[in-house]
Amino acid sequence: MSDIDNNANDKKANKSKKVTLVLILIIIVAIPIFTGFIVIQPVGALPDGITIWYFRAGLNLPFITSPDGFSLKQTGQLSLMSRMVSMSAITTAIKDRIIIRLPYSRTLYKISTGGQEFGQ
Repeated sequence: MSDIDNNANDKKANKSKKVTLVLILIIIVAIPIFTGFIVIQPVGALPDGITIWYFRAGLNLPFITSPDGFSLKQTGQLSLMSRMVSMSAITTAIKDRIIIRLPYSRTLYKISTGGQEFGQ
């Protein structure tokens, strides 16, 4: 191959790498803007808990939330009643926006509650 062919191939490879990098950056930025995670810790109705990845555009919910975290943010405290109201409001808001249901994530739950963990 000639030097011209090598230069053309190098330019194509560099352009391809740049396009790939830009696409990865767009995805990294878009995920927290347009989607979110809701974590429901293990409770009676959901003994294994659940993490839901959903489209959150148009909803006023944080990137990572839980009924407990939402209740804490809204009222500054957590009670069984506030947990139930929050769970109902959140699940109703996202019912048609679910991307995938995942296993419960204790780490995401603790992020949603500022590091606190609450019993069932």
